Amino acid sequence: MEQLITKKINFNQPNANMILPKIIEDPKKMNKIESVAYLFVTLMESDGKIVNEEIKTWSEMVENRWPDIDKSEVDQALNDCSYSFKNQNASQQKIFLEETFRNLKQYLDESELDNLAKDIAILIQSDGVIAIEEMGISGLLNWKLGVNVHFD
Repeated sequence: MEQLITKKINFNQPNANMILPKIIEDPKKMNKIESVAYLFVTLMESDGKIVNEEIKTWSEMVENRWPDIDKSEVDQALNDCSYSFKNQNASQQKIFLEETFRNLKQYLDESELDNLAKDIAILIQSDGVIAIEEMGISGLLNWKLGVNVHFD
């Protein structure tokens, strides 16, 4: 039986050492950055692909909003969440997204949630296409967290 090995791509450092991602088993144990990363991955994957503009938006958002978080932790969080998302079925993805909303409500204050909505609008528009699934997730953000994603 073949063993699937997926390696980490460090989006901020070309030719960086590759490490294996981990699967996040319990969404209740995700920290703040993992919770934000899972939401971003869900949005990035909603149109079936992750493009460089989306990854750049992710990196810039974290650097601007939480400069004290180490870049390697940021890269690892996005990598682990992406790997986990791709290894989940649709039901598991919904469960993780629901828990992600609970986590974000716990970890982020009102101004951070508003800033997150602004960053999500930038992310959604970054690849030049606004997918129906992205709009649906934006609606869930409004319903679950009380924040509005506005598009200019």
